[in-house]
Amino acid sequence: MVPPPRQNLAPSELKKLRNKQRKQRRKAELERQQAAQAQEKREQHNKSRQQTDPDLEQPTLDELIPEKLERVEDPLEQAIKFLQPLQDLASNRIETHLMAFEIYIRKVITQNCRICDYNTWYYEKQTWKNKKYINDDDDDDDNDDDDNDDDDDDDDDDNNDDYRAHRLDANNPDLHTCLVRFLLNTSRLSLEGAVGEVVKRQTADIFSDSTAVQLNAEYLKKNRNSLPHLLQGARMLYLLDPSAQARALSLVTNTDELENVTLKNCTKVLESMQNGDFGYCDSTIAEFISKCHKLFPYATAFRLQETKPTANHQDKENSIKN
Repeated sequence: MVPPPRQNLAPSELKKLRNKQRKQRRKAELERQQAAQAQEKREQHNKSRQQTDPDLEQPTLDELIPEKLERVEDPLEQAIKFLQPLQDLASNRIETHLMAFEIYIRKVITQNCRICDYNTWYYEKQTWKNKKYINDDDDDDDNDDDDNDDDDDDDDDDNNDDYRAHRLDANNPDLHTCLVRFLLNTSRLSLEGAVGEVVKRQTADIFSDSTAVQLNAEYLKKNRNSLPHLLQGARMLYLLDPSAQARALSLVTNTDELENVTLKNCTKVLESMQNGDFGYCDSTIAEFISKCHKLFPYATAFRLQETKPTANHQDKENSIKN
């Protein structure tokens, strides 16, 4: 609605309009003053910090630009910076070591498959073994002289890993996917000399002589009644052999006899299928949603699509109402 011209306003209305405009100007001026004062305080604070600590570098203007922060030139190096505090402060959480694997495997692949970068992860990975290692100072004395230098370099890492290893879950489903992918990637690389020896020595207690296919088959057999474990095992089954799609899908969708069939785990199965972890399987997804809707009728993840009434159905309803 367009306000009437001032000459058409009554004296009382004109007075109200002027008072309103005066208040708006006063409010705008107050906001400008507050903004100027806040800016001045920030400048004084930064100046005082600079005087107190001359070595303190002033932050550049583009440091807090979200778009630039999410598109850094070295994302893996930045990820490692976030990983290191977790390794120091949360080394007893398996999520820390799973994250380490995800970072280092990407670093290896992007750096022309430099397998030597795996060495850092190997020492970290030993914490995944769910058993109590025994530290014996006499072990070092029994080794050959040629191996002493290597043992000295490994002592600190081994001791830390020994302390943390017994707390972690060797049967963790997410850990299993890391182990299978690790075996799959290392099998494609030529591991010779010192690097090959390090790989063999550090993985002997975990993998023995198993291949990725054998390791996954044993895991599926061992955890054949647990849905979260079957999910990760089935994902790896399809990764290793895409022709086994039907079996992989049946492992995670035939939930009648399984344990841990919770809303959370069923949602993970659905998301995994929707993300393409089992290839194209739209019909299976629809069947799984319908099945889980009966188990969890109020879950939004398994809400059935409402079918719109047809024209004949609408005409029939209208005739009944009339």
